[in-house]
Amino acid sequence: MRNLSNIFKKKALLRGVSMISALALVFTGNVIPEGKADADAATVVEIRTADELRKVGASLDATYILMNDIDLSDTVYGGAHTNEGGWVPLDNFNGTFDGNGYTIKNLNIYANANLEEYEEYNLALFKSIDRDAIVKNLNIQVNISKASSFDDKFGAIAGFNNGHIENCHVSGEIACNLTADQLTNPDYDFDDVTDSERVRIGGVAARNQGTIKNCYSNINITTNNPAAYVGGITGGNAGGDSYDSYNTGKISADN
Repeated sequence: MRNLSNIFKKKALLRGVSMISALALVFTGNVIPEGKADADAATVVEIRTADELRKVGASLDATYILMNDIDLSDTVYGGAHTNEGGWVPLDNFNGTFDGNGYTIKNLNIYANANLEEYEEYNLALFKSIDRDAIVKNLNIQVNISKASSFDDKFGAIAGFNNGHIENCHVSGEIACNLTADQLTNPDYDFDDVTDSERVRIGGVAARNQGTIKNCYSNINITTNNPAAYVGGITGGNAGGDSYDSYNTGKISADN
């Protein structure tokens, strides 16, 4: 009887092992294919070069992080990436851009009044930042200059911010100085300009309808445009919020 009992125990044990093996096979069949987990992790795109920064424009709703300082000296006049006006602002960003405490330096825009390719004439790192977008932990040094009469928006990070900008530091120069011919042109009625037509200049963002938090601007701003709205952090809050932020840059506005 003992031998028969042992046989039954062994068979039961073997059946248990078989069931475990079968379950293991089923589980193995449902494992995420090799590489897919890596692809999920790769949704955070690391940026190390100027060319990689330009490629942000190809996927504007992704998540990006700077891994080192980026030098855009090639956007100076005559540089390798001048594109007839320096840096080409990235359009309608709707992702997350984490500067990771690093600096984008020597971002140059020297657009002239006839440069058509700057849609909405938003002159900044980003033309606009959409509602769900976040730009954070970024330092940026710019040199932006254009003789703008109407409509243009100047800012280091965004021409128009509808999203969230936080923990950012901006520095450099922004200039919007009209020529004598522009100032005396009878077609330019600076006393009869609608709010949407005004040039806006801000250290962080030209026009803010989102949130700017804990940002610091050391940008020197000069303009002789009589219809320009100018501010150290933003050229105007259009229902947006700006707090825990300050400006130490010089502002010279002859208007």
